[in-house]
Amino acid sequence: MFCGYRGISLITCCSLWFLGVAVSDEMPRPENLSLSWSPDYLSVVAQWTEPPGLEGCEVKYEVHFYSKKCPPSEEPVMKWRVNKLTHTWATEENEVCVSVNTSPSNCGNKTSSKSLLKGLSRPPGLVKNFTCVYYSHMKMNCTWSIISNASDLQLFYGPHNESSLKPCVSYIGKGHMRTGCHLYGKEFVNDTLFFLVNGTYGGLPRRSYFSKEIRNFVKVPPPKLNISLVGKHLHIQSSPPYFKSSCWIYQFYLKKCNTEEKITFENKQWEFDLEYNEDCLYTVQVQARYQYCGEGGSDWSKPVYYGENRDPVGLLKMILVITPIIVTCCLIVALVLCRRHKDYLFPKIPEPSLLVKDMLNNSKDKVICHHYIFLLQPFH
Repeated sequence: MFCGYRGISLITCCSLWFLGVAVSDEMPRPENLSLSWSPDYLSVVAQWTEPPGLEGCEVKYEVHFYSKKCPPSEEPVMKWRVNKLTHTWATEENEVCVSVNTSPSNCGNKTSSKSLLKGLSRPPGLVKNFTCVYYSHMKMNCTWSIISNASDLQLFYGPHNESSLKPCVSYIGKGHMRTGCHLYGKEFVNDTLFFLVNGTYGGLPRRSYFSKEIRNFVKVPPPKLNISLVGKHLHIQSSPPYFKSSCWIYQFYLKKCNTEEKITFENKQWEFDLEYNEDCLYTVQVQARYQYCGEGGSDWSKPVYYGENRDPVGLLKMILVITPIIVTCCLIVALVLCRRHKDYLFPKIPEPSLLVKDMLNNSKDKVICHHYIFLLQPFH
């Protein structure tokens, strides 16, 4: 009996010892994880405290960032391995989830700890649908939609590396309802701009923060087209945008004659020559695309026309069609005139019987006349 109890005790002790070894191989996880927004609301700040029981081990901390609510169901968007008890990174997400675990750097056969999770939501802002359009050299418009009951809106902007932001001096909107700002006087296209909107919502001061890479928001007016005939070629010229000429591609739409063929091609230059056919009508449009330096461009320009459609055998066709019509009309006029003036053109010819009778009457008249003359002569 004693041996039995002793055997059970030995097995229990060995099991506890192996369990302790297994547990001791896993690093303790960090404690007191907290997340907060930076003052400009463009970055997340994660902080935690060192776990107990490291006993001189050298460790690092693995930080995983998820752009979803906790618990995460996808792979992390970003990963870092840091040796500090804090880490900061930029994000524009409204919902984030962060996990931190302890990773051994020089701790023998120790393994990484379990992760500690924490979520964070961006506070509601004053405006939404914040967009910017860079439409000309040193000129840009930024607009937004107002959340109901938000008032006293003020916009400040500037690059991230500037400590002070510039206020908007030319607002877009009606009265006190500010829905945008006209920015000018600076080459914005190379900048990543930070925007701060101050105002009041629900009687409390609030802020909205935005960050935009302006080179991806280029929207210029459609170029103007000019078409001229130079020798036997059409010279098609487009007006270039007002900035960064090396960044543009010009896409031309060309329609020739009445055919359904449409020719679309790209040209790094804003002008080109085209062999001219005087029997064709040319329709040309152009679109500027900001391709090499960012994203954006223009809408298609209004169509410009040159020449007219002509049929090479059109004159012969016209003669073949018009000539019978003219001949028919002439015949009709001739018939009408002949009918109207037939008495003059075609006088009546007496009947033969009447003509003989007239002749006989004339003969009798002559005989009577001669006889009368004979009777009137004196006798000798």
